[in-house]
Amino acid sequence: MADYVKSNLIELKKIFGQDETVIFREFNARQNSSIHYCVVFVDHLVNADQIQNQIIAPLMQTQISEPMENWRMLDFISKEVITISSLTQESELNKIVELILAGNTALFINDFYNALILSTTQWTDRAVDEPSSEKTLFGPREGFTENIDTNLSLIRRRLRTSSLKLEFMQFGIET
Repeated sequence: MADYVKSNLIELKKIFGQDETVIFREFNARQNSSIHYCVVFVDHLVNADQIQNQIIAPLMQTQISEPMENWRMLDFISKEVITISSLTQESELNKIVELILAGNTALFINDFYNALILSTTQWTDRAVDEPSSEKTLFGPREGFTENIDTNLSLIRRRLRTSSLKLEFMQFGIET
C-alpha cells in the first residue's frame, strides 16, 4: 500500500485503539495481488452481509489486468464494481472517523489518497426503554433489555466518539 494509505490506517488504529468493535479487513484482488484494499467499519452499526456481498466479494473477483490511471480505476470501482447505492470520497481523516462512527464503511485502496465512504448503516430501531422488572421512583428510567449486539449498537448510536472503546473479556469457564 502507498505510504499515505498506510499512514492513514496506522493513524486510524491509534484513534480507535483497542476497540474490538472497529474492524479493519485487509485483502488483495485475486487476479492482481498488487491491488490492496482495506475496509474499516464498526461492527453492530453496519450490514455485514452488504459489506461482504456488495464490497469485498466484487472487489476480490473483479479482474483488473491492465494498469489504469488512478482516476479511471476509482471511477471504474465506484461505478462498475461496488453496488452500494450511496458512495462518496473523503480525504480528511477526522471526517472519515466521524463517518465510520456513523455506521458507514471506509474503503482504502493502495495508491489512492481519498477513501471511498460507503453507506452500509444498519441501525437497530428500538428506543432504550424502562425495564419492566426494575421500576424506580427516582433516577433514569432507561435500560437495555436486548442482546449485547443490539445494546452496543444503541450505545454507539448515542455516543459517536472514538473515545468509547469496547473490549470483550471472558470470565469463568462455563459462561
